[in-house]
Amino acid sequence: GATTICAALAEVCSVHKKKTLLWDLDVESRDLCRSLTVNGAEAKVVADWINGSRDISRDSIVDALVPVSDDVSVLMPPDSMAEAMDLVCHTDGIAICQKILDIARVMNDVIIIDTGGRIGPATGALMRAADEVVIVIDDTILGLTALDLFLTYMKALVLGPDRISFVINFFTGSKLMVSQIESELEPAHKLGARPWRMPPVPYDEKASLWPGSGKGFYRLGRKDTKLAIEEIAAHLQFIDFSGE
Repeated sequence: GATTICAALAEVCSVHKKKTLLWDLDVESRDLCRSLTVNGAEAKVVADWINGSRDISRDSIVDALVPVSDDVSVLMPPDSMAEAMDLVCHTDGIAICQKILDIARVMNDVIIIDTGGRIGPATGALMRAADEVVIVIDDTILGLTALDLFLTYMKALVLGPDRISFVINFFTGSKLMVSQIESELEPAHKLGARPWRMPPVPYDEKASLWPGSGKGFYRLGRKDTKLAIEEIAAHLQFIDFSGE
């Protein structure tokens, strides 16, 4: 559900005319790019940054971006798996990602990075630099037990829970409540109330068919689905939201 939430938040930002960068750092499955049917020669620009044949600059970042709406653009993973692995797995990737981030912050109101769950030197550094690290939890027992292990590492990586937020994605349509999920994890991790402040994303079968459809999860969603995404965007300070 993380890719779905990233794309849906970008949709909301677009509605509110926020200049937004969607950065796909899931270098293996490229779920975000595949879901949005984004591909092209722009990925070679990213590969060139990594192999040193092109400088990272405002102009070259513009060349690397693929617009998906008037206000949202996608930065793809490099077109070569060798460069992709160097970016996320090698320590040299830290400086590359940091430079991209520094320039992108000047160019955009919002930057949303989909790491695809892969934690390496570069993605770890980006998480430390992030204003907020959003962890999407699905409503399955296996998902919860995996999160229990993941949280121990994540808290050390981002230096505590103050920048961690959870989004519960009711992927299976189960009746598991957010309060139940919180009660399972809170005694061991003592995160406090802040990470749990986001509304859950309801099970929405129609909206879940968004990948590759040319329409987004937010656009296809029911009224309660759209409201949840808008509230999450407001909590993350992407948009101002009155709830009306």
